[in-house]
Amino acid sequence: PPGNIGKKDIAIAMQGLKTQMANPMFVTKGGVGYGVDETKKVVNDGKGWVWLAAEMSPGGLAVELFQSVPYGKRAILLAKQSNVDELFSKVNWDVAVANIDKTFGGPQVKQR
Repeated sequence: PPGNIGKKDIAIAMQGLKTQMANPMFVTKGGVGYGVDETKKVVNDGKGWVWLAAEMSPGGLAVELFQSVPYGKRAILLAKQSNVDELFSKVNWDVAVANIDKTFGGPQVKQR
């Protein structure tokens, strides 16, 4: 029905996610550790990994890409940036969805 997400939309969105993970346009600062001053965080730690992580925002759960460890965020997926297709060929979506409830390297915050 009009206004709903369909199978074609999901296929297009997944291709967009793969493209962004391989060559991110917008990357959030991370790394160093949880609760560290924003000026000490880095955009890219040079290790070649790309993370898809989420955090609560005033508008709900926000998803971001990181090229450094997303401490204090909800790390959903992790891929070698040079081989993102490998992640999507092997991903266990049940584990990825369960990761939404886990805070990585910071205090566990229950949202529901």
